[in-house]
Amino acid sequence: MERSQKTAAVAELQSELTKSKNAILFGFAGLKVPEVTELRRQVRGTRSRYLVVKNTLALRAARGTAMEGVAKHFAGPTAVAFNQTDPVGLAKVLTNFAKTNPNLVFKGALIDGRPIEVSEIKTIGSCSSFSRL
Repeated sequence: MERSQKTAAVAELQSELTKSKNAILFGFAGLKVPEVTELRRQVRGTRSRYLVVKNTLALRAARGTAMEGVAKHFAGPTAVAFNQTDPVGLAKVLTNFAKTNPNLVFKGALIDGRPIEVSEIKTIGSCSSFSRL
């Protein structure tokens, strides 16, 4: 990837991340192509995006955004699923998928613009709605 392409990719990712209040970072090593395809389909069903990003580019894009709070998790093979409005739907899809696919490993999350513990992802995924006090 040329420098101009990297700059454009970082700018586009930063724009997307700035708009997104909710993001879940996870490792996906060991998932087979059909499993990843199904996961992408399910994530899109929650009106969310799923990206596998190069860590160095993701770290640059996270600067100055709420994602900076979880940027330390951009290490090793990392994917990020994110949206602007529905943390519960996204967490449900990912936690349900992780139950049958142990190769999906949660790394970190940003919910309503705030970093949360990995253990809270499953809790949010089991809720029927979400409201942060």
